[in-house]
Amino acid sequence: MASGGSAALRGGPPPGSEPADSASSRSAQKNKAKREAAKKKKEEEASAPPVAATPPPPAPAAGGDDGEMTEDKLTKKMRGVEKKMRQIVELKELKAGGKPLEKNQLDKIDAEASVQAELADITAKLERLKTAGEAGKWR
Repeated sequence: MASGGSAALRGGPPPGSEPADSASSRSAQKNKAKREAAKKKKEEEASAPPVAATPPPPAPAAGGDDGEMTEDKLTKKMRGVEKKMRQIVELKELKAGGKPLEKNQLDKIDAEASVQAELADITAKLERLKTAGEAGKWR
């Protein structure tokens, strides 16, 4: 079987290919460097004393301003709050009809006053924004 025959039956790499122990491809070298860096980082973290985790920054309040409130943002927020109010009205009707409600539905009905206050706040902000915008316009 000196000549011809299948390459699968011959021992070693196919003719014309590089030997297995030659220089790795560029991507293989890059991946190897990444693995080594990750291993080193993991070892450093394991040897470092445990540090108390810092708490995440507090989330903005539900009704709070997150930066510059534009008219578009306020109208979008207003639509969301109006949707909550519609859901509360529907749940009240179901409750009046005698249908048993789940705890989360009852909690939503109980939150009606805060939702109304949020709606009034957003409406007031929107009005102030509109009047401020009209005052700056030329006639």
